Amino acid sequence: MQMRSGIKFEREIVLNMKKVIIPLVLISILLVSGCVTQLSDQELTFETISKGSSSGHDERKDYVIKDLSEWGDLWSKMHSIVLPTPNPPNVNFEDEMIIAVFQGRHFTGGYAIEITQIVEKENSVEIFVKEISPPPDSMVTQAFTQPYHIVKVKRVDKEVVFIR
Repeated sequence: MQMRSGIKFEREIVLNMKKVIIPLVLISILLVSGCVTQLSDQELTFETISKGSSSGHDERKDYVIKDLSEWGDLWSKMHSIVLPTPNPPNVNFEDEMIIAVFQGRHFTGGYAIEITQIVEKENSVEIFVKEISPPPDSMVTQAFTQPYHIVKVKRVDKEVVFIR
């Protein structure tokens, strides 16, 4: 009789261990898979090509440029107020792309726009943009401004999402 109760006791221990171990293993798998997804996010380094508060580009617009023709068109448009128009910086569009953000025309100074971070996700690229506006009733320059920021980054053929 004692032998049977010993076996019964061991079975209960094994069953109880299974009840604890199986959920722990499942939770561990879920946690590790969540970490792997987070590790797939990669911050991309970028180089500023041009940044300023005055250009010939009056519209509020974001650009992802992956070819020389589009790059030349944008460069010409933003330098339409400058004579002679400088040549656009060289970009190797096989390996790089241009990201450009334009804040649009303002009637005063005190505005700015900046690309602060670029993150490559599994299915997209996120462009983080910071915009600055002057506080109400602040003293600002009385002049037309068109803030912009243009950067060069590794070419990625994914959906690009601008986050403000």
